[in-house]
Amino acid sequence: MEKNQELRVLSIQSHVVSGYVGNKSATFPLQLLGFEVDAINSVQLSNHTGYKVTKGDILNDHNLNGKMIKLDIPKIPLSYVGSGDLFAALFLAHSTLQNNLKEALEKTINTLHAVLLNTMEHAKKYEDKGAQEARKKELRLIQSKNIIENPTTKLKADFL
Repeated sequence: MEKNQELRVLSIQSHVVSGYVGNKSATFPLQLLGFEVDAINSVQLSNHTGYKVTKGDILNDHNLNGKMIKLDIPKIPLSYVGSGDLFAALFLAHSTLQNNLKEALEKTINTLHAVLLNTMEHAKKYEDKGAQEARKKELRLIQSKNIIENPTTKLKADFL
């Protein structure tokens, strides 16, 4: 990211007139951290649903219709702690660095998938050695440095 590049976020969340949830709780902290925030309200409510009575409008899929992207991802037969966090970090980085949602998603998914495959291959080496299950499945981030920096695009996204 360039030093003087403007940081912008499109935040699509609920909105309440009274209280702090959804866009009302997300916008201010993001602005404090230097982001310009454009908010689209998915619901417009009088207050959050923790109160006994809530009134307002809910937008449906026709109100929020936009570009949809499809990407088929081969399933990996294990689950890994931290993979959602890795996705969020990669997508934040790539969507900021690319000015192209499809390309950002492809780079994110291809990187994540390759890191998980590296992790799975590493875990196979220890299947019969009595290693702790959690240790075998620690994400191989450091060992995947080159993949993270220069992801190969094997999995392609398509606009629907």
